Formats: sequence, structure tokens, C-alpha cells
Amino acid sequence: MADILPGTLGPLLREARQRLAAAGVADPTLDARLLVEHFSGTTRT
Repeated sequence: MADILPGTLGPLLREARQRLAAAGVADPTLDARLLVEHFSGTTRT
């Protein structure tokens, strides 16, 4: 999934996913993507 994001957002997405997983979030991949997209103003489309 990080491959479709611009190079600068990939590391941010991975970090967010790791932190959410460590916090016990049920779906850290989806939540990380939604947070990063929201605050960066990007989308998958």
C-alpha cells in the first residue's frame, strides 16, 4: 500500500501503522492510511 504514496509519505505511513499496532488498534493499516491521507491532503485515487 505504501508503494502508491509519494516517497515522502511512505515512511510516515509505516511509522503510523507501527505505532497504531503497538497501541492495540484493531486495523492499524487502514487507520494509518486514513490518518496520513487526511492530514497530508492526499488520497489513494
